[in-house]
Amino acid sequence: MVFYKNGSVDYSYTGLALYSGNWWYVKNGKIDFNANTLAYFKGNWWYVRNGRADFNATTLAYYNKIWWYVKDGQVDFNANTLAYYNNKWWYVRNGQVDFNANTLGYYNNKWWYVRNGAVDFSFDGIARYGSGDWYVHNGVVDFNYNGLYRVSNLTQSMSDGQTVTFDGWYSFVNGKVDKHYSDFIYDGKEWKPVTNENVSSTYNGFAENGENNWFVINGNVKSDFTGLVTDKDNITRYVENGKASNITGVKELSCQEYNLTTGNTQEVNGTYHFTNGCLDRTYTGIVEEKNILTYWENGQLNKDINKLVKYKNELYYFENGKCDKTFKGVVQDDTGSWYINNGKVDYSFSGMALCNKNKWWYCIKNGKLDSSVNRLEYMYGRWWYVHNGVIDFQENTLVQNNKGWWYVNNGMVDFSFNGISKTDHGEWYIKNGNVDFNYSGMALCTSDQNYNGKTYFHKDWWYCIKNGSFDARADRLEYLYGRWWYVHNGVIDFQENTLVQNNMGWWYVNNGMVDFNYNGNFKYKNWTYAIKNGHVEF
Repeated sequence: MVFYKNGSVDYSYTGLALYSGNWWYVKNGKIDFNANTLAYFKGNWWYVRNGRADFNATTLAYYNKIWWYVKDGQVDFNANTLAYYNNKWWYVRNGQVDFNANTLGYYNNKWWYVRNGAVDFSFDGIARYGSGDWYVHNGVVDFNYNGLYRVSNLTQSMSDGQTVTFDGWYSFVNGKVDKHYSDFIYDGKEWKPVTNENVSSTYNGFAENGENNWFVINGNVKSDFTGLVTDKDNITRYVENGKASNITGVKELSCQEYNLTTGNTQEVNGTYHFTNGCLDRTYTGIVEEKNILTYWENGQLNKDINKLVKYKNELYYFENGKCDKTFKGVVQDDTGSWYINNGKVDYSFSGMALCNKNKWWYCIKNGKLDSSVNRLEYMYGRWWYVHNGVIDFQENTLVQNNKGWWYVNNGMVDFSFNGISKTDHGEWYIKNGNVDFNYSGMALCTSDQNYNGKTYFHKDWWYCIKNGSFDARADRLEYLYGRWWYVHNGVIDFQENTLVQNNMGWWYVNNGMVDFNYNGNFKYKNWTYAIKNGHVEF
């Protein structure tokens, strides 16, 4: 579509034009349906989306290397606010995003901490704005905070180019710094600022200030201490950076334990259970945190628990006192082998499942090993022999299903096998992994076949087959590859030199084969016979 002016196309025009009730963005006389930009028209800058002015848009728009704040379709040059765009909240000053802003921004009845132009929801600390320094938690000013807070070398770049550094302890009233102490001391009754007067204390213990409880030695907060503190009542608290924690749950620790009674410290390592920050020495039960369950007895993690444990009417598998609720697989305990899904027995599952420890595959029925199963199972494009409910990767045997008898090698049906095999089920001729009951004739053994430590069939030997089974009683001549061979006890005997009878008479066999070129005499069972062209002449 093109822009007409005075009856002709105006290729010089770039701007907005009204057509069919919509304002369209025209570039060089043509509507640009791909345009996403700002367009100046009659004193205002308007937001264009897909070539059309969008008067409902409230967003950010990029134009002339600046991101502008658009409200109701036009740039609001007076806007000082926060704007959501591309999964972030951006700080807008005088209508444009200020990427250098490190300040507080007011939006939706809250003051938010802005770092490099975007709200930082992870920020905990102090921020200067206006005439005050404010306590920020999770990116928002907390006007309800009263008490002490410690920061270390926290810097903030101001709009005038100056840099503010916060370092040390700060006292807050209603979220605002009331007084900055270079140090402070608790004398057993109250906190006293250290100014020009000499203030000292011998108090050792815990001291409350605002909403926090602090670990104090000689009146001073031990802000460099993280570990356990046991008081005179034998209550042990977890302390982090000098502040008593209110943790309820399990925590792995490798730290110091300070005893307020003796003043001694000792190294502690282990897993501990806390209730409201205090070590719970009597807790017995199961603790659930995220995707881990832990088993506790008298406040100690019982690492000897390796079994199924009932919890919330479900059976969960614990190993070394812990249950991983993301675990899937087969486990064993003294009650059997079970399929575990998301850490607990899955009674709805029936099928093959892997045991992560021994890498065996188990046949599961209603969540438990079905040891009665002895059959072939299809899995990952292969047929496997399940014996007593488990795939036996050492098994070499024949297994029957509704399609016949199959040759299993190392637990898997070997469809490439052609030859003879001996198993518990007899001695059979195999074709493409399947017993061929229709075959009668000679068959080549393609590899040594051992059974119970003994070789029954030898590689490259020929054996006589009858209806798929090895015929050990065969003692006759057999025609094979243009030759007549002597089969003795079901096997071509390549060492044999003898006379053999068939319906055509008696024949001279040399190295297992009828020798039609032989003419002469041959002694057989104390008698000497005349041979002509391999045939006995009586």
